[in-house]
Amino acid sequence: MFWDITKSLSYNCLFNFIVGDRGVGKTFGCKKYVIDKYLKTGAQFVYVRRTKRELKGIRTFFADISSNYENNFQVVNDGFKIDKKQAGYYLNLSTAQQQKSVAYPNVETIIFDEFIINDGYVHYLPSEVLSFLELYSTIARLRDVKVYFLSNALTTSNPYFTYFNIELPYQKKISAKNDILIEIATNKEYVNTAKNTRFGKLVANTEYGEYAYGSKFLLDNNNFIAKKPYTCKYYFTLYYKEFSFGVWFNSSEASLYVSKDIDPNYKEKYSVTLDSHNMETIFIDNKSIPVINDLIKHFKNGKLYFDDIKIKNIFMQALKRIL
Repeated sequence: MFWDITKSLSYNCLFNFIVGDRGVGKTFGCKKYVIDKYLKTGAQFVYVRRTKRELKGIRTFFADISSNYENNFQVVNDGFKIDKKQAGYYLNLSTAQQQKSVAYPNVETIIFDEFIINDGYVHYLPSEVLSFLELYSTIARLRDVKVYFLSNALTTSNPYFTYFNIELPYQKKISAKNDILIEIATNKEYVNTAKNTRFGKLVANTEYGEYAYGSKFLLDNNNFIAKKPYTCKYYFTLYYKEFSFGVWFNSSEASLYVSKDIDPNYKEKYSVTLDSHNMETIFIDNKSIPVINDLIKHFKNGKLYFDDIKIKNIFMQALKRIL
């Protein structure tokens, strides 16, 4: 029981984002695809993780799939070997810049596993999407190398969805536009089996159960999501990394609304991070700035609202820095 790559292949997109239920075999399905392709055509693959630490278990890469083949599989220091011949490579994105002089002329597929991260000790790299695009350019060298970005349904707010302006498919499970595919991966047979285990029954009707077996994004919720009323007045602009937010005040309900709608001519501009600071902004290095104090007060009082989940999740990262 594993996710079938066939449907996404039929769209022939260059970048393929596969997110969804936990444990449905997204990684296994991609492994099978690149192994079969190598055995048939000799096409190689690259397996990418974010950091060197995430590659600690790479020696077991073939452990769950090798029994399906009669071939000899090895994980060595320079990558993956099948029948003692180079079939692929593994790289971590944090040192991708060091790969610029390396050639990968036979690579036709890249798998970027767990591209979305959960809250915790792991963080996205600075300018991560650009780092990945640099790695892609190094590997592809003007060739069409397909990428499979894999993740559980953690959150729609991540640097890749933001950079490429990716929206989830509406009603259907898969959509493609401008050479980018997004698929909500599921496997009914696996999900039904998992739901009937003791653990599956234990987490039924919980947020985790809906995430693991229902493709509901774990970190996304609709609390404090509301469109700003037309009566709102512009309050200030807040910059965080590459993002910018318009903060609006609604006097009738004494609330603040955070929106992507910005008044570029309004003079009150604040930056949360050094890379978003410029000659027009005031850098927030403490909470004593009156409008920032006001922002925190509205947040604590449950009077801070957001246009959508994406804006909310990104803005909350900025707010954590301020707090």
